[in-house]
Amino acid sequence: MEIKITNNDRLTGVVRTIFNRRTAPFFLALVFFCVMAVLAAEPLVIPFNFKSGAVISSSQMNANFEQVKAKINWLDGQLATALGDGAVWASSTFPDTDIYYLGDRVGIGTDDPTSLLHLYNTADVGINIESGNMNYDPYLIFGDSAVKLWANLADNSLKFDTGGSTRMTILEDGNVGIGTENPDVKLNIFGGSGLSLPDGTGSLVIGDVADGNMAFDTNEIQARFNATPADLYLQERGGNLYMVRSYVAGTPPAVIIGSPSATASLQVFGPIYQSSTLIHPDYVFDGDYKLENIEEHAAYMWENRHLKSVPPAQRMENGESRMNYGDTMMGMLEELEKAHIYIQQLNEKIQKLEDRLAETEQD
Repeated sequence: MEIKITNNDRLTGVVRTIFNRRTAPFFLALVFFCVMAVLAAEPLVIPFNFKSGAVISSSQMNANFEQVKAKINWLDGQLATALGDGAVWASSTFPDTDIYYLGDRVGIGTDDPTSLLHLYNTADVGINIESGNMNYDPYLIFGDSAVKLWANLADNSLKFDTGGSTRMTILEDGNVGIGTENPDVKLNIFGGSGLSLPDGTGSLVIGDVADGNMAFDTNEIQARFNATPADLYLQERGGNLYMVRSYVAGTPPAVIIGSPSATASLQVFGPIYQSSTLIHPDYVFDGDYKLENIEEHAAYMWENRHLKSVPPAQRMENGESRMNYGDTMMGMLEELEKAHIYIQQLNEKIQKLEDRLAETEQD
């Protein structure tokens, strides 16, 4: 390879490299005096060892320009020393651009960078990290390679690494995986431990572990307060609460309380307490309670085909029957108490009849 070059071309290239149009006129004067002071100590010599119009080899040209590059770098450092660390000058590597140096800081779009890298624009501003080869993924490293943010170009996913391993993945469709690089839903968490009262266990904890918090693992929810049991409220101020178990062959869907297994749709192991304003029908024993006589009670029962205090049978649209458990239990208890009053009344009548029979037998 051969290149033909003149002295004027070389001089113009050097000047364009050192100065650009963004340096203000008054700043040029300051730079000029600083350069004169520097050159007085060590003159800038461009060691071109060929004449104008001469044909040189690329290796000869490269050797000369390596010397020029070294001299420019030296001059760049001398200017920084002469002007101070706070001096601003446009990049000599990227002339006619908005890239500036301020001491050890770089500004893009600003000549007053306040951090190691400062970007500024009057419109949108950002950084585009792009790899021209699909076999190489772009990345950012924080501190060392153990903390890394990188993009997998093969599936357009974003990954977060710590300790040399991928901890979180965001797929192209927005699914987020923690502990897995292939999340199937919007948030997919793998790993963790089974729940126990000491805080810090589980796969997901919501709240402060030193205060009230709720923890989750793969099949359990637990309310805790600083490593002690806490109350768990479901739909306390919300709407209806539905608890449904998916169908398993051979077993009915069930809600189970107090045991890991059940033989009914609702099975409770332990006592059940009901709270309400009125759940005990003891008012039937009050003196002002209007108790129908046995004949009236029997007539209502046979005419309506249910006890008076017990709600009648109800049918849903699909034909299945249903009942209000609380009202039915209270009605049954009321009828039971009324029945005992009737028994007591009948017993009194029987006792009177027995007394009369005994008197007749004596006569």
